[in-house]
Amino acid sequence: MKKSLSNARSRDSHHHATDMDLLANPLEFLEEDHLRTRTVCAAFDRIADSEMPTREDVFEALTYLENELPLFIVDEDADLARLMRGHVGEAPSLFEVLRRVTELHQEIAFRSRPAIDLLQILKKQLRGLTYSEQKCLRDLATSLRTDMAMENSRLLPLAKQLLTEDELAELRSAMFQRRLSDFRDHRASGA
Repeated sequence: MKKSLSNARSRDSHHHATDMDLLANPLEFLEEDHLRTRTVCAAFDRIADSEMPTREDVFEALTYLENELPLFIVDEDADLARLMRGHVGEAPSLFEVLRRVTELHQEIAFRSRPAIDLLQILKKQLRGLTYSEQKCLRDLATSLRTDMAMENSRLLPLAKQLLTEDELAELRSAMFQRRLSDFRDHRASGA
């Protein structure tokens, strides 16, 4: 398992998004996304623990939740899980792993909305957080870390073992097209 982001730049938190060149190997891209998620969870912790969060942490966390996490979840739910379901007969534990990942993604979606709302407020006016606001960010970070642990220890090793070259190519193409479409949507809206 990788220990650091391939394209991490010091003091440049807005450019940590997963490097598109890694899509040559979509499973490596997903591993890199997990490292990116880890850095954002650390930002959630800093925001929750700080008397006055930094603007950089707030922007990094908000950018991740609004732009990166939705793509990452769809990559896994729409494409990876679909391809993996075709191999359920080859790995007895796969059905349970996919069920648990789906549950975790539902929990993350549930916890993301209030976190986005909170971060948008902080983006406009930095301030210390209330206990319930701290809990909101900590609970989301816990859900994300639990999901990463499940995927790193169970789902991705099974994917590396079971997916064929054709399936990896299909996954790569779907992930690339989704990001291309997302990029076009942002350009069209002036974002």
